Amino acid sequence: MKISVIKYIFAVLLIIGCSTSTLAFDAAIADGDTIVSPGLNAVLTEHEQKKVFTFQSEILQNQKKIYVSLPPSYGQGNRVYPVIYVLDAEFLFDLTVSISRFKAARYDMPESIIVGLTNGADSRRNMSLKTKRNKSDKRYFFNGDAKKYLKVIESELIPLIENKYASHAKQSHRTIIGMSPTLGPVFESLWSESELFKGFIGLSSHYLSQYLESGEMVADKILKSFSEGSNSQATLYLAMAESDVENYPLETSTYEKLALALKNTSLQSNHKLEILKGEYHYLMAIPGIQRGLNLIFPRRRSFQPDYEKFSQMDDPAAAVKAFYERRSKSLGYSLLPEGAGAGNMKINELGYWLINNKRIKEAIAVFKLAQEYYPNNANLFDSLADAYQANGQHDAELAAVKRAIRLTKEHPQPGLNYLNKRLEKLSSN
Repeated sequence: MKISVIKYIFAVLLIIGCSTSTLAFDAAIADGDTIVSPGLNAVLTEHEQKKVFTFQSEILQNQKKIYVSLPPSYGQGNRVYPVIYVLDAEFLFDLTVSISRFKAARYDMPESIIVGLTNGADSRRNMSLKTKRNKSDKRYFFNGDAKKYLKVIESELIPLIENKYASHAKQSHRTIIGMSPTLGPVFESLWSESELFKGFIGLSSHYLSQYLESGEMVADKILKSFSEGSNSQATLYLAMAESDVENYPLETSTYEKLALALKNTSLQSNHKLEILKGEYHYLMAIPGIQRGLNLIFPRRRSFQPDYEKFSQMDDPAAAVKAFYERRSKSLGYSLLPEGAGAGNMKINELGYWLINNKRIKEAIAVFKLAQEYYPNNANLFDSLADAYQANGQHDAELAAVKRAIRLTKEHPQPGLNYLNKRLEKLSSN
């Protein structure tokens, strides 16, 4: 089914407009109630505002509030999503949700489950590394307990989330985001729990030149974690604002030295250190999160296949499925054909190419495969109806159109008027 560009853009904006919708918990659980991990008796309610709930941390011996955001497609098929853990959630959670939802709506990164750990009554500095000054450094130095907070994340928070969303989040690709003092668990996980996360985003990371209790400089410890090979699969993005260069001049040279040293390691690790021009202190988090996600998740042009190759194969549907299974396994999350909307779905185009080349049986198989990826997409059932029509299967065509109509009502999307007219015409034959 062909839908106008205007209608398609409206559909995309509708998705983006829901970017603040997050996990809404059972009505019996009010804000402030305690949920002891791994209980989380939660249900998804689309388009509701963010719900805040708490869990009891045995490690910290207090309650911690967390936020959870599920992607718009959650519940549509057995997908495994990347999970992004956001520290400093009071500041960074909503921002991360909005940026990731917008990017995912444009197929620039995968849809993701986003989890925010708040500071609550605790100081943000409680998450920081234990560091000390060198003689020339006049800055305040942090003295938190990053190791303890990493233990909370590893032993309590991640199991809690993965227990609730086992089929969608367990053993998936994880990213962690921290800012300034809450970078402590990010760095601790980078060099002591290297397999816990695959993506690391550090914002306002202006203390790489400080020294740890061991006597090592933070920058040297980061380099060592890569040089020893434990982080060969990790992606690291660190950034600070240009306005902080004057306050922390030593960081400029430390950044440059670390970036060069990482580049010269024998491992093909993925890393980027930036001083963001024209940005100011914590406000750099806006472009910083976006640029960090760009680095961690492959852009769509780098992982979408050449569908013309599939069209030449004996069994295009099987070839497409095998391709995405291989790529999903290598990435750690479900990679899907580009585009859930009408007009730019490559797998949809493949099906029509097969119809036009009189390969109807193969086209039907391709459209059925596409429905496995996007089971709530009415346009795909309309496309399947076109294949049945080309094959002279009137009853199957009629059933596919009825299914498409039902989906437009259950999951509002363009095309209902067109589909009703098609059904009326089919029913009169």
